[in-house]
Amino acid sequence: MQFSDTTKLIFLALGAFFLSLGAAVLLFSVIEAVFFELHGIGLILSLSLVNVLVGAFLLLLRSRKSI
Repeated sequence: MQFSDTTKLIFLALGAFFLSLGAAVLLFSVIEAVFFELHGIGLILSLSLVNVLVGAFLLLLRSRKSI
């Protein structure tokens, strides 16, 4: 299946969004762990890794020519 240019642009935008969101949450969790010692760091880290994986998947899906 071929993707149109609009679909590829949407995948690019969503992929970049999820990657940057995951990186921001990772940075936030590191700051919290160092300065505040909160107990919800495991959940925050797992959610940020999910965001990074979704973003990477969308960017890979965008670059594919066919599925």
